[in-house]
This record gives sequence, C-alpha cells and structure tokens, in this order.
Amino acid sequence: MNPLSSFLLFWSSLFLGCLFCAIALQHAGYISDAVATLSGQAIAAAQGGSSFSGLLTAYPPLPRLLTYVVALMEPRFPALVAGALLLSLLGSLLYQQMAGKEDDRFNHLSAAASALLLLAGPHSLLAMVEGPEAVLMALAIFVLGQGMFDLRSEASAVAAMKIALAMMLLVLSGPTGMIFAIACLPFLALCLPGDLRRQRPDAIYLTFLFPALFGIGSFLYLRWLFGANDAATGISGAFQTLSLTEPAKPSTLAAALIALAALGPPLAWKVLRSWRKPVLMEPLTGLILSVAAAAVLTFIFHTGRLPILMTASVLGVLATCIARVSVGRWAMIAVLAIGTGTALGWIAFAGNVSGARGISNVSSSQSAVAELRPIAEALDSLDGVMLDGISHPQILTFMSSTNGLSLPGSTDFEIDLLRKAITAPFFAVPDPMHAAARQGRINRAFPEAFDHGLPGYERIYDENGWRIYARVGQAGGW
Repeated sequence: MNPLSSFLLFWSSLFLGCLFCAIALQHAGYISDAVATLSGQAIAAAQGGSSFSGLLTAYPPLPRLLTYVVALMEPRFPALVAGALLLSLLGSLLYQQMAGKEDDRFNHLSAAASALLLLAGPHSLLAMVEGPEAVLMALAIFVLGQGMFDLRSEASAVAAMKIALAMMLLVLSGPTGMIFAIACLPFLALCLPGDLRRQRPDAIYLTFLFPALFGIGSFLYLRWLFGANDAATGISGAFQTLSLTEPAKPSTLAAALIALAALGPPLAWKVLRSWRKPVLMEPLTGLILSVAAAAVLTFIFHTGRLPILMTASVLGVLATCIARVSVGRWAMIAVLAIGTGTALGWIAFAGNVSGARGISNVSSSQSAVAELRPIAEALDSLDGVMLDGISHPQILTFMSSTNGLSLPGSTDFEIDLLRKAITAPFFAVPDPMHAAARQGRINRAFPEAFDHGLPGYERIYDENGWRIYARVGQAGGW
C-alpha cells in the first residue's frame, strides 16, 4: 500500500473513532459552552438563518469556516465533529511521519500505536470537547515543531514554509493561538542554522511572518468589504477580555497537573536522546520556551484561557517529540514513553475530575447551556416557530431539525419585525431580565411579549426563563 493510501485509510479509521467519542460525549451531556454556541451559529448560517458573511467576518475565521462546512452536512454538533476531524488529522500526520516511506511492518505498527496512544490521552479528549479552536492550535504547534527541526537540520525552503504555515494557522485559530504566535517569535532563532543567524535573520523572519500577516490582512479586508465594522465580532472584540486578569481556578491547576503528567515521560526521553546533539536540542529548547512564554503571557492577560493553551500545547509538543522516531528500538521506546505519559495523564485526570471538568467549561445537567434542552425539545414538536436563533444559537444545537423555524434573515421573520406584527403560528421569547435576552430582536421589537404575550396568542410553555406563545386555536395538545 502506498503512503497516501495508508494515510487516508488511517485518517478515516481515526476519524470514526473520534466521532464515536464525540457522539458519546454529546449523549452524556458533556458539551462545552463554546461548542454549543459555535455549533448553533454554524447551523443558523447553513440553514440560511444568518448570512454566511457574518460567520466569515467573525474572529476566529478558520474554526468558524470549518464548522460551517461541517454544518452543511446537518450533524447536531458540527463544532464537535470539526474537532474530531482535526484531531484525527493530527494523529494521521503523526502516523505518516513515524511510519516513513519504507514498507516496514514494525514501523507502521509502532507509528499506529503512538498515534492511538496520543489520541487516547485526557488532553486529546479535553481539546476535542473545546471544539476546533484548541485542536487547530495543537495541529499548528505540531507543524511548527516539525518545521523547526527540519530547518535546523536541513535549512530547506520547505522547512521555512512549514513554520510560516504554522504561524498563519496560529493567528487565525483564535486569541490563544495568536498569543502563542507572538510568544514564539524570539525562540524561532534557535532553529536557524548558524549562517542564517549571522547573515540575514530579518529575511527569514519575514518569510515566517508573511503568510500570517497576509491572513490577518485578508480577514480585515473581508470585514471591511462586508461592512462588519463592529468590534464585538472582530479581533479587537476577541481580545477585549484579555486586559482582565482572573485568579487561578481549580480547572487551571488541574490542566497544569494533567499536562505535566502526560508530557513528562515523552519529553524527558526526547531531552535525553537529544542532549548531545545541538541539531535536535536547540529546536526542542525553542519549542519548550515558546510554550512557557505563551503560558506566562496567557496567565498575565487572561488566566481563563490558560487551560486551552495547555491542552493544545501538550498535544502539539507530544506529537513533535515522537514524530521522528521510526527505527527499531527507538520506536519501541517512543511508544512506551507516550504510553506512560497517557497513563499518568489519566491518573492525574482521575484525581482532579471536578477541576478537569471546568477546563473547557464543560456543560453538566445544571449548566446554563444544558437548561436550554427543554425549550429545544419543545420547539422540535412545533412547526412555524418564530425564534431569534442568532442571539441564542445554543438552542439550535439541541434541536433535531431547524426546518420548522423562522430565523433572523428569513423573509417571514424580517417582514414581521418591519410590520411590528407577528404572523407565525408560534413564537418563543426569553426573559428580558437576562442581559443576553434583552439584545434579542424579538424582545426589542415587542418589549411586552414575554410578560403579556401578543393579541391573539396564548402561552403554552413557561420554563427556565423561556415562554412559547401559540396563536389561539393552534395550541394542539399543549
């Protein structure tokens, strides 16, 4: 079997396994707030309830665009599926790097075992629960590490292109990825060969940064082109909270403990193997210092995002540490190292379950997002409901189908708001006492709709801060 066929076959197998885990998490109710929100926004855009340009011009663009593409296939949690797709891609790239081009069964078995052990760790599960942003960042760190090792050993243009691609993926993956991209800049010098350090370091740094700068420039141009001038959904909006520091939480400490436990054995083995080889030790040092600097910056500016950085960094660095081992006993030692790290990570996870569940703000049965399940189930049984799904996208995530909804952007919804008269058989409104609900278009157009309803409508549902009104005579079995 040629390398491309084996890669695609392994990727498909890993994706099915990750998808099974994602479905199990979904049915168990362990869905992060970020996944529920992003999934709902993508579903609304895919169903025509909001403009595609609105999704594309919101930061970060890459996770949103990937989730939108997945939402076109109509799964219930497209952000979770997108995370599973990227996670399986990371494992497949690790497999391809370790297996090499030779048709050696032992190499392929050790590569497959390493990839499976990498994805079996708690850090992989937590990254997938967080959605495509964390996994995309881990994938970018892995590509960055490969480029740093290649550039130090080969000084090739392909290696520089890998680093440039990783920088672009980092800045477009989200605020945490952009912090990592900024933090790693000084330490990229450690991967430069001696002649490049002395002669033209400015030229090689421009090569590293050009795709990232071009990507950000293109994103800003699209925002200007589509008239998205509000900062709330742009880069500045994404970084608004970075000026607010937060105290260390149990989830932050749990993430640190799980990261150190999982990363310790493979990293220690990699350091021992590279100790007397500057061509290996210098890029490894640069990668570790980049993670440390990014952690410090994240802790200073936004402690709340530190767990996301840790889970993504552990995935990327773990894959980098063992990616280039494909020879005999070294491959077996790599498998043992990552297996030990995975076991220690699960031990640390089991000892900090309460803190670890907060790493990704995972929803439980008592969370605000999970409280939207009853209203979603109620809307599932109705046809022709007017709902502001843009202000409350999480509801769309929990619904089996959105075909019976009248969403913002649809003709019926917009005409009803212009006429100041609802013609839909049903409409749903949240309690305007909540800040998010006050921003909803239905509440702004009909301020008294929640408390008193509208003429010709009767209340048929009242639970968890939501009310559904039906036109008189259409309540059915309610």
